[in-house]
Amino acid sequence: MAPPIDVPAGTTTGIGTPSDPDVRRTVAAVVIVIMLSVTISLELTLVYPALASLAMAFQTTNITWALSIVTLVGAAICPLAGKLGDAYGKNRVIAVIAVICCLGSLLCAVAPTFLLFVIGRGLQGVGLVMLILAWGYTRDVLPPRYVALGLGGTVAGLGIMSTAGPFLSAWLLALGGYRAIFWFMLAYTGVFLLAFVVIAPAGSTGRVRRRLDVPSALLLGVGVGLLLLGVTEGSGWGWVSVATLLSLLAGAVLIGGAFVRLRRVDEPLVDLRLLFGPELRTTTALLFLGNFVPTGISVALPLMTQTSPQDGIDYGLGLTPLQYALLQLPNGIIATLCGPLGGLLARIRNPRLVARIGMGIMLAAALLLTFLHSHLWELLLVTGFYGVGFGLLFATFPNLVAQAVPAEDMAATSGVVSSVSGLAGSVAAVVAGVVLAGAVLRIDPVTTAPVYTNAGFVTVLLIVVAAALLGFLVSLFMRHGARPADGTAGGPVH
Repeated sequence: MAPPIDVPAGTTTGIGTPSDPDVRRTVAAVVIVIMLSVTISLELTLVYPALASLAMAFQTTNITWALSIVTLVGAAICPLAGKLGDAYGKNRVIAVIAVICCLGSLLCAVAPTFLLFVIGRGLQGVGLVMLILAWGYTRDVLPPRYVALGLGGTVAGLGIMSTAGPFLSAWLLALGGYRAIFWFMLAYTGVFLLAFVVIAPAGSTGRVRRRLDVPSALLLGVGVGLLLLGVTEGSGWGWVSVATLLSLLAGAVLIGGAFVRLRRVDEPLVDLRLLFGPELRTTTALLFLGNFVPTGISVALPLMTQTSPQDGIDYGLGLTPLQYALLQLPNGIIATLCGPLGGLLARIRNPRLVARIGMGIMLAAALLLTFLHSHLWELLLVTGFYGVGFGLLFATFPNLVAQAVPAEDMAATSGVVSSVSGLAGSVAAVVAGVVLAGAVLRIDPVTTAPVYTNAGFVTVLLIVVAAALLGFLVSLFMRHGARPADGTAGGPVH
């Protein structure tokens, strides 16, 4: 086999270059990568409704590990996987990640014990890096004028799967139990992996010759994983328990060690001058707060709407899981449509403006939800409004990163940014859980589920509002992203 051809940093080869006449092949390859990038969304949205079935099948009370392990593994490998994509070609790394996800789905589908099932879920967690690689791949192969639209398409893909996931999960559970979910994920990933290998030409795997800073990747990845573990399991272990404190302390020490090393090596995993520069510093903060908001709402809203109407509360619609999925359908459709719209606006105007609009709409929606949640029409109105903000905001993040870093550093830098901001979801879920645990009004005699006080949900939603307000302020003071998104880094900062 001939050795790979080195190309100058920032140069791409293969599809999407001016010399490639087959535009349809380019577009098809990007669409396939987008479909692969939503693997992590499927791994979560399909499994949420199956938790009860999984707990009964494996006779375990620790079923939350079916979700936690996915985030832990994904956060741990994001930095290294992004760097591998930059160094050896995103084509190759995307294919390898997809194979690992297939193996994880297969193991989950046939696992006879809960331990093997959790290992399979951990392998599936590797799919978290697919979105990061998709951002870099899209930037590599599309002409600059179409990059913003392509990156917005990744958000549209996430919106589609997040919307369809609960319905698909209900159908698969009825068809063949929880194992049908993982057979489906194996088939889904396998089909798109095969299509990607066939359609994406080898020429698109151009690479930048660099040494891999594996020690920094391990320190940072394991450190973030331990922090997520402590935050995720703290409520169960006890916030002052030895396990929680050791996990949080060890994670902080390892991350600190990673940053010390990153300042000293010649070719670091990520350039700290970029990570803490004015562009990525504010982008990472906005992404963290932007992730906090939807997670907080996602914890509160199903509990509020699926509680039956009763005395002492001003919420509660008694919705079934399927009815709740129908409630979320308009929101998902709107977010899906607004993803490409956000990319288009970023190209016409600038991503900073789109981020401000999106974060402002999410702030308004969170504030409205705090006071309007007693009737179905109120929830439909507010969640639809929220979907506009969500789609616009999350379409801007890859464009903001693309303007902040050179093309050859995008996957690695995105990996670190995503690992750091990934803490937001765990923190939001824990905060909501702690607040609600102290706000139990009674136990429902019919469902045996806890009924929470009005004040408990209002407190959770006000915390979400505070995070959204802080995010909006960050977007207002952001200097980065002031020029139209054209798929290139640099440019004036205003």
